[in-house]
Amino acid sequence: MERRDRMPEPARPLGTDDADDLRLYLEAAAREPLLTKEEEVELAMTIERGKEAEERLRSGRLRSEKSIARARQEVRKAEAARQRFIMANLRLVVSVARKYQGQGLPLLDLIQEGNIGLMRAVELFDWRRGFKFSTYATWWIRQGITRAIADRSRSIRLPVHIHDRLRKLNRTRFQFAQSMGREPTREELAKALDTTVEEIDDLTEMGRREPLSLQSPVGEDTELGDLIEEVDSESAFNEVEDQLLREEIGEAVHKVLDERERHVVALRYGLENGQPLSLRETGKVLGLSGERVRLIEREALRKLRESNLITAVASL
Repeated sequence: MERRDRMPEPARPLGTDDADDLRLYLEAAAREPLLTKEEEVELAMTIERGKEAEERLRSGRLRSEKSIARARQEVRKAEAARQRFIMANLRLVVSVARKYQGQGLPLLDLIQEGNIGLMRAVELFDWRRGFKFSTYATWWIRQGITRAIADRSRSIRLPVHIHDRLRKLNRTRFQFAQSMGREPTREELAKALDTTVEEIDDLTEMGRREPLSLQSPVGEDTELGDLIEEVDSESAFNEVEDQLLREEIGEAVHKVLDERERHVVALRYGLENGQPLSLRETGKVLGLSGERVRLIEREALRKLRESNLITAVASL
């Protein structure tokens, strides 16, 4: 029914070397303009409206042809917004993926896993939280990559012919995700590889490291994404907000405080490693008494409040 459900024509033969795939990906990433924060909000709102329209279409509540056509148009706009969001953040995926090279997966595979994390971030991004998409997406990209590395470290060695078929399957998934901004269905993969859905299932099972689709059925009326979305999304937002707060305080600390005050605040509030220390522990590290640390901290917080660089300090 929807245009996004069609398998795209391959831009190149599936047998193309990974180096060519990587080069083309990097070229595409470099060409795509970045988004402003305002554009991110606009795209996220469009995606949200598209989800609501999809729900209305599924529910059968829409009766008139006009309302159905309008809902379908919202769905198409949302799909275009997803694609724009993803393409504009390809460079972010590459940047994160490069940091994990040398840990058992080729760069192209790291990028593929990062892309899946990016698509997840696009689906779950809540523009009302007020921070940039790239910060939130980085969390999901890292999740995808680190899970893949962990899975790879546990995987068994496969026969060469199975490994080759898996690489072809992975490449097809990668090309589809790059073209369409979503994971392909089993049927689409089977058609692209001129094989059966059962063969796709077998290969995916043997590979183990292939990410389970969030649309995979769990029972009759439930999808995997329905079970994990709320918990994962909220934990991601909480973790990102903590990270943003630490970054905001860290930036203000370096602008306003002298060296000793910076050390005290960093240790007391865990700005460097997320582990805050007590007055006594901080004093031990710096060779000061707990009381001296308390006085330095009080003066540092006063400076930060008066600087108006961060609102969070008011509650410290």
